[in-house]
Amino acid sequence: FGLSCIKVASYDCGSLPLIKLLANEFDDIIISTGATFNEEIKATADYLNSVNQKFSFLHCVTIYPTPLQEMHLNRINYLKQFTSNVGLSDHTLTSQDGVKACLVAIYHGAETLERHFNILPETEARDGKVSIGPDHIKQIVKFSILSKEDQWQYIKANIPEYEAMLGSELR
Repeated sequence: FGLSCIKVASYDCGSLPLIKLLANEFDDIIISTGATFNEEIKATADYLNSVNQKFSFLHCVTIYPTPLQEMHLNRINYLKQFTSNVGLSDHTLTSQDGVKACLVAIYHGAETLERHFNILPETEARDGKVSIGPDHIKQIVKFSILSKEDQWQYIKANIPEYEAMLGSELR
């Protein structure tokens, strides 16, 4: 198809034969890490770094929808030891939590965000509960261009769950 980038599901992060194949075919690989053991993340990063492959790791929690207190966004810091390109694959309950996890992830250095996107009403889409729409994207973009200080002020004023979302860096 002429694509230069591909996203790999977290269940395949530890599949080195697949990762090696993709590294030969794509300029950039985005890899979710939610269902992956630390040793698998390290092995994948070691291989990709050894062949100078551009890649990103996305922190992910494989609970659908993910409660904010289970986000463990400090895990982003753990992933930074393997690549400077880190992000979040977010499956929080949109009707309740909006894009709070995405905003906190940006504040903590996430450069890539993955969210399900839908223009249908929540009840008409299979993944509607964890999907965002155009207004959510506008909110994310608006937040992302704020200074770090303004981002922090926004979080303090609007995301009371902030501390609970941070959780643990290590599993």
